[in-house]
Amino acid sequence: MAVSQNYYRVLRVREDASEAIIKQSFRSLARECHPDLHPNNPEAEMAFKLLQEAYDVLSDRTKRRQYDRIRSFTNGQYGRSFPISTGGAVLSAC
Repeated sequence: MAVSQNYYRVLRVREDASEAIIKQSFRSLARECHPDLHPNNPEAEMAFKLLQEAYDVLSDRTKRRQYDRIRSFTNGQYGRSFPISTGGAVLSAC
């Protein structure tokens, strides 16, 4: 599993967030960025795919443990960033 995103930031949750909080945040953000609401907007589609990817990892206990373990080895350093947690360009396209 490659760790190039901070999925907690993507979903706007704390690292100790419960599964219920993660699910609630995903659903809320997915409603904002769903491609059906933003046809012909590739940024919205990218944002939605990243939301799905983050939720897929953080909603599965095994994948989340593995993700957290890998993050601890990299000291939280990521190769690219996604401005969703700050309302950046990609999410603002939604």
